[in-house]
Amino acid sequence: MLSQQIKEILIKHQTIGIFVSGGFDSALLLYLCHLLKNNNTFVLFTVARENNSVFYSKQVVDWIDTKFNTKSEINFVGTSLVHHSMQVISGIKEAKKFPIDVIILGDTKNPPNLPDGPTRPKSNDSRVLQPFFEITKDYLIKEAITLGIQDLIHITGTCGRGSNPACQECWQCQEKTWALKQNNLVPPRGIEPLFVG
Repeated sequence: MLSQQIKEILIKHQTIGIFVSGGFDSALLLYLCHLLKNNNTFVLFTVARENNSVFYSKQVVDWIDTKFNTKSEINFVGTSLVHHSMQVISGIKEAKKFPIDVIILGDTKNPPNLPDGPTRPKSNDSRVLQPFFEITKDYLIKEAITLGIQDLIHITGTCGRGSNPACQECWQCQEKTWALKQNNLVPPRGIEPLFVG
């Protein structure tokens, strides 16, 4: 299902902007785009946030570049000076100025049993695509297991507080823990690696 959605985007659009947050959802999105690439050009974006997003985004992109023998550049867009709910939106506004056909985001649906999660709005902009919007993170974890890329799970950063190591208390840490448990994956130590930037 995920592969088919990504394939359709890659067939319809040549130059694609991909937002990489340093988290697992956008990391899997980037991996699938490279795996299913069809003469496409990818332009990568990230918003420098206070949760070590730059470190984790670079780590994810380096991992992908090594896997696919590519050399990618990250474009820093948007601002962290606005409310967290507006940071990606500020980045999208800047990214639209680049010569790209569409922008893809890795937004997922909040799990039903985790209340008070962040609002993840569905974009009304035809140039902004959210192929994972109707599925929860546990499904993405399952996809990584199927593809044999579990190590991608562990190099991503999710903690909403940017704690080092992950706080394991914020909503984002709880969501990742829930998704891992749904797939019988529970790291023995913390949710993600220590930040060593």
